[in-house]
Amino acid sequence: LFRSAAMESPCRSKRGVVIWDAALGIIAAGFNDQADPFKCDGTAECKANCRRTAVHAEQNAIISALMVRRNGLSGASLLHVKVVYGKPVASGGPSCVECSKLILEAEISTVWLLVDAGWKSWSASDFHKESCAHHGIGLRI
Repeated sequence: LFRSAAMESPCRSKRGVVIWDAALGIIAAGFNDQADPFKCDGTAECKANCRRTAVHAEQNAIISALMVRRNGLSGASLLHVKVVYGKPVASGGPSCVECSKLILEAEISTVWLLVDAGWKSWSASDFHKESCAHHGIGLRI
């Protein structure tokens, strides 16, 4: 399902996310896309600005999941995948502070990424710490 979600993205970097709960199964899926009513038109300008203007797959999935579970996503896991030519590829480690802080606020417990060594999981707080560290941002607890 996460691969199917990624393939729905009109963006050059096809990303898909599935949020699931062990007891409930899949809660929501999302892919990266421009916020409504704006659309990705495939132009060089759109591609150059996509990183700043697109709603990330994680954000779309979290918004959808919170519509289903309004009291938060405690205990849920988020699985993220990048797809190239229809096949999942390693996307590297945690690096998006924008998504990691939303994951924390939504109370998602675990984040899974496909990395070079295979699937790897992080607690939401460790995922946020590593995302911030990737950009040289220090955190205090």
